[in-house]
Amino acid sequence: MATCENFVAAFENIGLYKEIFYDCAAENIDRKSAAKKIAYIYENFLSDGRTAVEWLKEAVALGDKNSRFKIAEIFRDGRGVEADGARAVMWFSKILNDTDSPDHERYAAAFEIGKMFHEGRAVPPSDTTAVKYFALSAKAGVVTARVAYNTLAKIYSCGDEIAPNIEMTLHWLQKAIEVGSNRAAWNVAKIFRDGKFGVNQNGEKALEILRVPASKKFDVINKVAALRMIAEIYDKGLGVPEDKEKAANLYQEAARINDEWINAINNLQMRA
Repeated sequence: MATCENFVAAFENIGLYKEIFYDCAAENIDRKSAAKKIAYIYENFLSDGRTAVEWLKEAVALGDKNSRFKIAEIFRDGRGVEADGARAVMWFSKILNDTDSPDHERYAAAFEIGKMFHEGRAVPPSDTTAVKYFALSAKAGVVTARVAYNTLAKIYSCGDEIAPNIEMTLHWLQKAIEVGSNRAAWNVAKIFRDGKFGVNQNGEKALEILRVPASKKFDVINKVAALRMIAEIYDKGLGVPEDKEKAANLYQEAARINDEWINAINNLQMRA
């Protein structure tokens, strides 16, 4: 919680930054920075999101495009104002439609709009709308793409508004695998291992998918999990000929790698 001293300092800073902002001799960069700092004080110390938004608009007018994202978040989250999903979407859309902005910023805004509609956050929930924005947001970068693709797969696998569609589920999970999502790899492997959602059981396909995480040297957690799942497929003959010996060797390899990793962590902690 803010103390009395914090409030006093905040009021003093507002006066200082306003003086900088309104000083015609000041450089634009100083006025831009002052506007953002005034907005910060109104939002975080005075819980006045509406005034904060007005100052952020000043920063935008002076060329600070990042302030558009902040305005959208204030309206989305109701920070010192009543939550207003329509205005949040409008400001996120300004970023998305600004072709002069870097692609990762534009499509990060698309991701935020997709989340809003998927979660029903300050807007009526609509997976039909969310799908459009999540598909765009994959261009924001690898990390965002993993989340977007996995969310799209979830929507098509068990969505209420959109009828379940295994082909689209597998399509988006495959896209997630292509950008390095181990979560997607597990889900696809399980589908083929167990023959879920009308898909024929195919142990070989499951093994093919699991070989990627199983081959990773420096991702021990996912490597061990993949080896154990491969061992289970051979142990129970899930879509492949049962091979107890191969399963036992894989279980032992997974246990050895896991034990070595735990011992390495313990040694590091002892040295700290």
